[in-house]
Amino acid sequence: MTNEVYPKALEAFLSATIDMTSTNIKAQLVTGSYSYSSTHIYLSSVSAAALVHTPTALTSGTVAAGYYNANDVVMTSVTTGKTATAVIVYKSTATSASSPLIAHIDTKGDTAPLAIVTNGNSVTLEWSAYGIFRI
Repeated sequence: MTNEVYPKALEAFLSATIDMTSTNIKAQLVTGSYSYSSTHIYLSSVSAAALVHTPTALTSGTVAAGYYNANDVVMTSVTTGKTATAVIVYKSTATSASSPLIAHIDTKGDTAPLAIVTNGNSVTLEWSAYGIFRI
């Protein structure tokens, strides 16, 4: 699998219903029990069992040359004994049933699969110099 932007997120960008620089965008680690599907629309599509840690807000979001970027993320005291195989980026709203999925990131760079084994310590997500994802 490669990193993907959810199709409904692309529609939301085109209709200006998601503004990546002024809304509450979060990152969430997920295990391999969640599989990307282009039909998934909301965070509620991700089972609670697949969630690894409390979601973390992305700060200082920017858009340039088709890339979305934000500050690197530090997740503290991440649950022990999980293997995160992807990061879900989504717009946080009042509930998971209304929080639109934006991107599914399961590789570092272009090819190396993401595999973060958690041990209770902090996890730092260092985004590419280009950005988190491109549309």
